Amino acid sequence: MLRIIIHIIGFYLVLIGTWRLANATVKVPIGNEMFLYKEQEEDYNPLRDLVCPHDVFAWMLRTIVSFNKPGRFTGSAILHKKFSWGLMWLLFGILIQFIAGLVS
Repeated sequence: MLRIIIHIIGFYLVLIGTWRLANATVKVPIGNEMFLYKEQEEDYNPLRDLVCPHDVFAWMLRTIVSFNKPGRFTGSAILHKKFSWGLMWLLFGILIQFIAGLVS
């Protein structure tokens, strides 16, 4: 039972990390958007990602249901704090799943 719980926690963290990495890349801010992105970076709380999964599931549903033509990566900016936390959640989730495999 403990092994299943650890696998679920690891999968959840991998899902949160993937979502955060996908949403850390935005279009290049122009004018007032620059201040908006700066405020988003300063006010970002990574623990909110863990307790508010509805944003993740809404993103998954939109991604699965809608088909978007492949875009370009030019003209984009990476929100570094969100990207770093997304990478941390992803790696931590993978580590937990690895540990769950060792638990017998």
